[in-house]
Amino acid sequence: MAEVAVFAEDAVTGCLPGICVREGIPTGDQLAVRAPPHVGSSRLGLAWLLILLGPVGWAALVVIALARRPRGGIVVQIPCSPAARRRLVRTRRVARASVVTVVGLMALEILLLLVDPGWGTAASTLLVVAIALAAGATVVSALQLVPLEVRARLDASRRWVVLANVGPTFAFAAWEQSRTHAATATEAVPPDVAAVPSAAG
Repeated sequence: MAEVAVFAEDAVTGCLPGICVREGIPTGDQLAVRAPPHVGSSRLGLAWLLILLGPVGWAALVVIALARRPRGGIVVQIPCSPAARRRLVRTRRVARASVVTVVGLMALEILLLLVDPGWGTAASTLLVVAIALAAGATVVSALQLVPLEVRARLDASRRWVVLANVGPTFAFAAWEQSRTHAATATEAVPPDVAAVPSAAG
């Protein structure tokens, strides 16, 4: 996958090359993506220590990651074919359903322990196993979602939007468009679009 910078105005109005960002085929459909401002590292920091807690910690980590909502920024329109959109929506639904399942099972386990800690040892054990399986499914679905998501970031000048995890065909077309616009506007091309993007996969 590749990364390319485009004019923020083009991204907001959807005036980008009519090529699917994922499949590299012509398309007239678009997908709205939020581009938060660049604020440095987006890592979860100490939240990654939840990994040491096992399945419950993994589920909590995924819940935290999915619940994070960037503040500010803009909404950009990127070209996306109907097939690519369907895959993205389907995977998002599976990921959310997995999170809901984990949370529901954990709530049921807590309720069972509060009602009668000495009752239902077998049921409690089965719930723990179910939580572990659901947590594993949550992690898998989240990992499947990562390569399908196009990440957008508004740079510090707020004049450029960096699109990451896009296909090389779209990246090259967008780079050509950005270079042409920059030359027309006699503006310096940012480092992100100073060279032809290369595909990493």
